[in-house]
Amino acid sequence: MSSTAPSRPTAKRSKPRSKPRAAPRVALQKPHDEKIAQLREAHRRGKVVLFVGAGISMGLGLPPWSALIEHMARELGIDARSFGDKGGYLTLAEYFRLRHGSIGPLRSWMDREWHRGDVRVEASRIHELLAKGRFPIIYTTTTTGGWRPRSSTTRSGTQRS
Repeated sequence: MSSTAPSRPTAKRSKPRSKPRAAPRVALQKPHDEKIAQLREAHRRGKVVLFVGAGISMGLGLPPWSALIEHMARELGIDARSFGDKGGYLTLAEYFRLRHGSIGPLRSWMDREWHRGDVRVEASRIHELLAKGRFPIIYTTTTTGGWRPRSSTTRSGTQRS
């Protein structure tokens, strides 16, 4: 009598299991990413016109526009806010000129305040980027509150038009 082991049911052999497929990766873009890419490309080609407000130099410690207004009012012995309904700050500047006979004293004060020896423009990252930027023209604010074009120069120092 021979003894045999009971037979087990044999399992069907299937193909070796492969790793589950990962979903295809889709680069999710924020809505503004395409616009940023377009702006970068336009800048690279020198096709971006830049508008720079007066506050950009405040990081250097230069006084804000309000300091000029306050200085004129203080020199005149008046409240600067009182000119808000009398034609605004241009009227204040004209009144200053009439009272002093010229804007000479104001220009002297501005030279002292805005051209101080401790102002290091070369240490300003934003000014460095402005200088290295490929902007054919840069508009800056003026003392009249409008926008004024400033010509841009190439790195070789030649003026762009």
